[in-house]
Amino acid sequence: MYSPKTHSALLPPQVNATSKVAQTPVKGLRQGASRQGWGGLLVALIMVFSVSATYRISVAGLLIHPYLLAAPVAALLLGYNLLDVPNRTLRLLLAFLLLVSLSLMLNERRPLPELFKIGAGLFTFLFFAQAVNRQADYHLISWGFIAVSAFIAFRVISMARSPETVLLEGVSGLEGFGNKNAMSLYLLPGTFMAGFKWLEALRQRKWLWFGLLSGLLMLMVVGAIFSGNRSGWLSLAFVFACMILKSGISARTLLLIMVVSSITYVAVTQVANRVFEHKLEVTQEGYTSDTKRQRLIYHSTMIALENPFLGAGKEKLFTELATRLRVRGLPQVDTHNLIMYLTGGMGIIVLMLFLAFMRVLTLPPAWSKSLPAVKNARYLILCFVLLFLLRSFFTREILYSPTFMGGLGLCYALLLQSVRHAWQQKNATHA
Repeated sequence: MYSPKTHSALLPPQVNATSKVAQTPVKGLRQGASRQGWGGLLVALIMVFSVSATYRISVAGLLIHPYLLAAPVAALLLGYNLLDVPNRTLRLLLAFLLLVSLSLMLNERRPLPELFKIGAGLFTFLFFAQAVNRQADYHLISWGFIAVSAFIAFRVISMARSPETVLLEGVSGLEGFGNKNAMSLYLLPGTFMAGFKWLEALRQRKWLWFGLLSGLLMLMVVGAIFSGNRSGWLSLAFVFACMILKSGISARTLLLIMVVSSITYVAVTQVANRVFEHKLEVTQEGYTSDTKRQRLIYHSTMIALENPFLGAGKEKLFTELATRLRVRGLPQVDTHNLIMYLTGGMGIIVLMLFLAFMRVLTLPPAWSKSLPAVKNARYLILCFVLLFLLRSFFTREILYSPTFMGGLGLCYALLLQSVRHAWQQKNATHA
């Protein structure tokens, strides 16, 4: 016989076998957004100010994202308990943060800036992991991420039309800091969420929303192509592949393929042909950065094997890479790869904890896996985790990215909410 206590450790503490909420029937998934959802939307929208250095707030020598000041206030007012996540997730997250902190304290002369950035990313994940009380909250907050992506894409296209802009190497929509890789991190999560909303609008035949989302997707694809970031293009192709797999073999899939192909063709041939042709040419001829990345991976792995437990530290890792790669004029060289950064800089155990953490995000309780709402939510978080890992092979900054860490938390929150709702329904049925 099924016993709710069997899986209580896999759920948030407020949804266990003896809690009041677990014994209370719910009205269903189509409730309106809650206060948590509106608070999450506000914080997501404030992320748009992160794309310009002008709006960063200087505190103790660090430039703080404006949303990092708004999120704690929202969490306090809305009663968030940021540690209110499943035990196995929380244990991995805390163990990861503990070992990272220990590595930085032992290996760095100034560990606090890096520790703050990593801590801010984990805080962002936890905040959005608590922001979904109902399914409507996820849909509401996701519009905040879509708005940020659309704003950046529009900004890139506007800059690309300027006669002073050099298109061949691509355009960055970030002002005063960052690069094309960083811009891609801001652009992709909103594109991901817009794509799945597009599928839902098509399935439900909501043609007004379908048209709006089609226009937004076209805007984002054009912005991504103008960026000239090849890893961003690869990630964008992965997003559309996830959408096609979700659609299955049907007329809807064929329509999706036709629409995506048309958007890409128009974007490339009409507005971004020079950027695309240049990147294609250097890819076929052999890009020097590709060779450097291969060497970075090799030497980062060697440094990790020499420092297997707590790593070499960020500073020593970057200095060693510059020495081993024989880079003149640069005292340090970035890994441009989160996996290699964690492995060489923090140690193999930290990498294993990180990968285990990412894996556990996709694992709902076994009893709930066959339920439609849980299956849909699990597919979404699985695709986002894979997108996260794919993107992490090209930049370490993804661990600090507001939109990627927030998007990860938001997709995980939807899975938790789906399981929570199923738990309540099952408990009500047994009662």
